[in-house]
Amino acid sequence: MRLVFYLLGGIISALIGWNLSLVILDLFKFASKTITGSTFPFYVEFILFPIVTICLSVTLVLTTIYLSNPIHYKANRRIRNSYLKIALKTGLIAGAIAAVLTVIIYQGKFPPASVRIVGWSLIGLGAGVAEGLSWRSLSTEGAKSNTFERPIKSALFGLLAGLIAALAIEFLRTIIPLGGYEDLLGFTLFGAGLGMALAISTTPTYQVALRAGRGFGRAREDNQSGNYPKINDRSLRIVNFEQTQIEEGLSIQLPRHTSQSLQIGSAEDADIFLPDVPAIAAKLSLERKQWRLSTPVENKVQIQRRMLSENATETLYHNQMLTFYHENTNTRYYRFIFCDRFLDPDN
Repeated sequence: MRLVFYLLGGIISALIGWNLSLVILDLFKFASKTITGSTFPFYVEFILFPIVTICLSVTLVLTTIYLSNPIHYKANRRIRNSYLKIALKTGLIAGAIAAVLTVIIYQGKFPPASVRIVGWSLIGLGAGVAEGLSWRSLSTEGAKSNTFERPIKSALFGLLAGLIAALAIEFLRTIIPLGGYEDLLGFTLFGAGLGMALAISTTPTYQVALRAGRGFGRAREDNQSGNYPKINDRSLRIVNFEQTQIEEGLSIQLPRHTSQSLQIGSAEDADIFLPDVPAIAAKLSLERKQWRLSTPVENKVQIQRRMLSENATETLYHNQMLTFYHENTNTRYYRFIFCDRFLDPDN
């Protein structure tokens, strides 16, 4: 489903940018002819490339935001303006650089095909940089050294998508007549390729977490003795806070690599300690870069609206709701949201 959204976002934004630039070009030509009596000579790339790059950057950045936090609409509205500013600035700069370089190619002794190849490659690079920089600037991982991996990967995948799309169109021109559909087909392939490239480069991310939800606030009120939900394993940590106590709204960062399973339950040595649930309510294990949950108890662990039977094992997916019920009653529980590509866990 993520791939579909990125594909549609890339195709639609590329076509919108292309059509919008044509409208602006026509208006510019009309105004120039009305004022001066003749069309002012200029390179269309100075309008086409910045507009297409901005449209691609904005759309793909917004796609990343809403796919990362699909149920947090208010939080998305709160943070999206910061993303949009980065996407607009990066798209404008990358589009302008692409336009300048194509003008240099026009004036030099370079083959005409190199104009599209260089221009589209830089547009893809700009969209990838916009996505990567906006993610890094607002992610809680932004201060870590390994987070350069994500922006670099997005930029390289964007560059590659633009290069492949340009080469594909140049190849098609040699075997079939494209006529007036050359740009339409080209930008459709370009948008699809860029969307697919960023869908691949943006997943999985480097932070996987369980976000504490309903039940943890009540646990704090009920357990005055200090028997609070907490983390015991050193490979776990509370995002943004130096504490072991789990509170509603905080996120537990899971390790990137581990061969050991993590136990969730009321046993004193449980990795994630939850009072009043079964001693070992569930186990989390990392298998082939995917987290899986297994439970040895009957009807005490729920994923979304589905109660798990004894010895059931399920693969966890982004934004799934995990509910752990108290051992003696199903009216009391702890709830987590599983996140495997979140931008801002404080959302």
